Amino acid sequence: MKQPARRHRQLAFRKIYEVFADWSSTIPVACHKGCATCCTLGVTVSETEAELIAASIREHALTQWTMRRLQQLPSLPRPICTTNEFAGACLAGTEADPGSGFFDGTCPFLDHTLCRIYPVRPFGCRSFISTTRCHETRQAELPSFYLSGATAVSQVLEHLDQGRRWGYLSSLVDTLLRERGAHTVRPAGLLLTARPLPGFLLSDEDFPLVSHLLESIFAATLEETTIGQLLTGG
Repeated sequence: MKQPARRHRQLAFRKIYEVFADWSSTIPVACHKGCATCCTLGVTVSETEAELIAASIREHALTQWTMRRLQQLPSLPRPICTTNEFAGACLAGTEADPGSGFFDGTCPFLDHTLCRIYPVRPFGCRSFISTTRCHETRQAELPSFYLSGATAVSQVLEHLDQGRRWGYLSSLVDTLLRERGAHTVRPAGLLLTARPLPGFLLSDEDFPLVSHLLESIFAATLEETTIGQLLTGG
């Protein structure tokens, strides 16, 4: 597949965020400003998302603050597999373990329960919701179709970035900042490579609602092309 230009990738990611937000807007959520229960070290991103975040950090003069926060983290290992690797293993009928992530660690971009990169937060953060108060139940609750839709969108985003870097949010942002000369003390975490879409993991029950979401994403226009054409290299 021909790799989309950086501008088209970034436009596509932003448009997909918008389409997903519109599709899921009728779900009643208990999340509110200052609620940071799901803001952990377990968020994974592709390189385009990390580029948007790193650019925002530089634009808002947050590089030194970010470096200090990243230096306080433990060394993060390589994720077990990407979302599309996991999906491919499931579709092939082989055993797959996506790993449990670092859900006990706090995201370094939190500042007194508020996100310093909120406008450019990655899809993993945007799709974390709950219909109940997590700090009371200690576990998020959400509809099955929503989880399927969020997983499908994560697969599409990874496909758009296939061949590029993929990993934990803090590791990949750390890597990009170091490459621009903002050297951190500790080595960056190990990264994976984003994979092409092997197919979607959709149940018969969730398929109608999620297929509507995917159709809206594929038809979304970006200047002279559509996201569907970008996905197929057209």
